[in-house]
Amino acid sequence: MRNALLAFVVGSSALSACAQSMQSPAQSPTQSPAQSPTTLPTTQPTDMRAAVAGDRVYLPQLESQTTPRLTLDITPDFASPTLILSDKPEYFRTMQSPGPGWGNGIALQENLLPGQYRFYPYHVPTPKSKDKVISTVVENTGTSPLTLRFTLDHFSPAGGDYQKIAKLGLAALINNQLATGDTTFALRTLTIAPGERVLFDPRMDAAVVKENDLVHGLYAFTTDQPMRLTVFQKDVGQDSLEVIDTLEKLPRVLPGFHASGAGRGQFPLSGRVAVAKEPFDAATGPRQVVVADGVDDAWIEGTDGIDGAPTDGKPFINKGNYGMTYRIRIPYKVGKAFALLVVNDRAKAKWCEWNANVIGVDGRAVDVPRDRTRFGGLPEAVFLGRFGDQKEGEAAGSIKFIHLDYSPAGAACLPTPFWLVPLE
Repeated sequence: MRNALLAFVVGSSALSACAQSMQSPAQSPTQSPAQSPTTLPTTQPTDMRAAVAGDRVYLPQLESQTTPRLTLDITPDFASPTLILSDKPEYFRTMQSPGPGWGNGIALQENLLPGQYRFYPYHVPTPKSKDKVISTVVENTGTSPLTLRFTLDHFSPAGGDYQKIAKLGLAALINNQLATGDTTFALRTLTIAPGERVLFDPRMDAAVVKENDLVHGLYAFTTDQPMRLTVFQKDVGQDSLEVIDTLEKLPRVLPGFHASGAGRGQFPLSGRVAVAKEPFDAATGPRQVVVADGVDDAWIEGTDGIDGAPTDGKPFINKGNYGMTYRIRIPYKVGKAFALLVVNDRAKAKWCEWNANVIGVDGRAVDVPRDRTRFGGLPEAVFLGRFGDQKEGEAAGSIKFIHLDYSPAGAACLPTPFWLVPLE
């Protein structure tokens, strides 16, 4: 999602660059591959009998190209909200001559009906710029007072460590996903008169950003009136509630610039349910579980409030399914122990050296990895748990389930396969 010089990561489009082929790249570290933060010692396989969820492990025997995948039945989560993704263009640029306002503009403007939404803004200011503000304004376009109720309200402090920023957002999102489902509470409430505009998040509007800083938030909210949501870049000191009347609405791809960003617009049903069609049997050897690859699991399709209908007949997509959530269920046979891992098997691709996430495992959020922000590529992996042991009272061959809550990680290459690896 960006051509950015970062404290740990330098690279091209994080949310999106990862999706250049059917997958998506992130950023490239300033460290060499030899400095990859693997579990020591890295010359011997890790004994996973002592591992705990979130540990980095070293497994030189893993081979992603030849390991079969479990076949998944993937269906929409019909209880999930509409996703509003603002990540295209990822960088703010305009065709104006460089000057004080160069790059300022509107990256997303969507008219929303009453309902339930998840909002994911992911932007970097105009290259070479200083002291910009990337903000969001909401306007009540209905005829009655609007109540905006937030059940997820996360804004990561803007900065240059993209994976740390994205991981903070994922922690909020996964913990929200693992909550009881009670939507009667509100972390924050906005009441907006008909025709009135207000700041969507004052924290975002107060963040002054420079070149390569990432502005990143994750929100879930309901609205009881029609409303308009506008994401934009402005100069410091400009009135956010007024400047959107004069800013240029940016096309998805600016003439003269390469495409950046995973997508933008409204994407109905932001969740999917993935269930393995047959139980995993550790006696048959390792298997992979893969979602968000754009092949077996297609990119979600949406609409764009600025560009209107596609001119080439191809649907607007969220390339990478960023901001979506997955409930993954893996049946397995009891009797032979195995480890559940998550890996970055694309680390040799440009900008893909590092990965980071927060994943729900049987109802508990696991920091991936737990001892630092990010982890490297194979043979490094992150241990999520041990399963398959036969306990007292259980019959060998009986079926149990692993339940995962997952969202594709911003600033990371996709897909990130889950591995089921026999331990004996």
